[in-house]
Amino acid sequence: MKTVLANFLDVIITFLLLFLYMERFVNTPLTKLLPIILLIWLTIKYHFKNQAIGRRRSYMHSTSANLLFLLISIVSIATLRDNNPAVGANTRYLNFFSFVFFATACHQVFRYIDQRFKDRFDVYYYIIISPFFLFILTNLIFWSIGFKGTDEEGIDIGNSVTLSYFGINYPRVKFPFTNGINSYGTLVGGVLTIQLVYFFVMKQRNLIGVAFIASSLLTLFLTDSRSAVVYPIIITALLFWISRWKEIKKLRFITWAWLLGPLLISVLLPMLAAIPLFSDFSRSSEDFATGNSRFVIWLLSLKELLNFKLIHLVGYGLFGHYASGVSFYWAHIFGLSSNSIMVHPHNSVFSIIFDYGYILLFILLWFIGSTIKTCANYWSSRRQLIILYLGFLVYFILISVTESFFGFYYLDSIYFIILFFFLITKVNTTFKYGKSARVR
Repeated sequence: MKTVLANFLDVIITFLLLFLYMERFVNTPLTKLLPIILLIWLTIKYHFKNQAIGRRRSYMHSTSANLLFLLISIVSIATLRDNNPAVGANTRYLNFFSFVFFATACHQVFRYIDQRFKDRFDVYYYIIISPFFLFILTNLIFWSIGFKGTDEEGIDIGNSVTLSYFGINYPRVKFPFTNGINSYGTLVGGVLTIQLVYFFVMKQRNLIGVAFIASSLLTLFLTDSRSAVVYPIIITALLFWISRWKEIKKLRFITWAWLLGPLLISVLLPMLAAIPLFSDFSRSSEDFATGNSRFVIWLLSLKELLNFKLIHLVGYGLFGHYASGVSFYWAHIFGLSSNSIMVHPHNSVFSIIFDYGYILLFILLWFIGSTIKTCANYWSSRRQLIILYLGFLVYFILISVTESFFGFYYLDSIYFIILFFFLITKVNTTFKYGKSARVR
């Protein structure tokens, strides 16, 4: 951790500023422009640092790297094709440059780590985790002193079901620097998964890890993000068990779980609703039985996509469900608000097709399949590293079934995903060329 703070404090602060949803307090172009300027600075700074080290083979020479480049290119173009009527041309350009320079900064920073700290996997870990740890702490601190966004007055969002199990009746919290309750909880759940796996399965334990886990759990209890609490615990227990396997070739089926998730959930949830334990864990009697109305949304999305159009190959751009017109059919579920027609499909596969098209879906499936194959091939020699990003992949797949996690709907969770995709790309290349990649 000291190595990261000493060498990459500027990276951590820049990423933190990018993640903070400042628009709830100061809605000006400067809130987006400052992170872009800092990202450009990071790109230039670490480019020259890499040049000073000398010409060495970049880690971005592999199938994973090529797929990641295509993925970033398609997502970048989609930010310019934003269909949200509330997003003007200036905001689209700012979002485009934020994402593009975030990717270039990640490339240069990870390339520098590869050359300067090539055997220090913990450096990669803390580069990814530290900005989110500070993000969670910042929200907790400002919430505790009474900071609220201007959009929070007079809104009743109910009590936390999770806290009620501990005998505490407390309203769900919308933290200051976030754009929603569920979106923030979903993101924190992903980061918590990584920390739990690192702490309990990989046995990399310290006080910072304890503080991170405690602050993440407190956040999730306050937001009442139940799946974001349950999934990390299940994944950690699962990987603790899997870590003792001799091989993991059977895990290749999880790619299909990502695609067939809505079908599986539609069958399982009504069955679980009949069990008292699960029905008590829901906010209403229909919560589990209907997937909180997700079944209706998925059926309407599937019906729209079965009527194939050429635009489905490349997608409509961001808020593609709105541009296609399908979200008008489920808007009534979310009340009479004008924003109801903008509500996303609550499934990553559907949102990817609407926004980025079947081409990006194919690229993602190839990337995930290639990663799982690499995990299986190097399981015996690189088990600890593989366990960590299996934790990320399993959470990504599970949460993607019921949430539009891949994209810009959930507090820009795409940045968390891209950070980890860069790590996966680096580690895959490390395996291929036989460099050391041990955890310290």
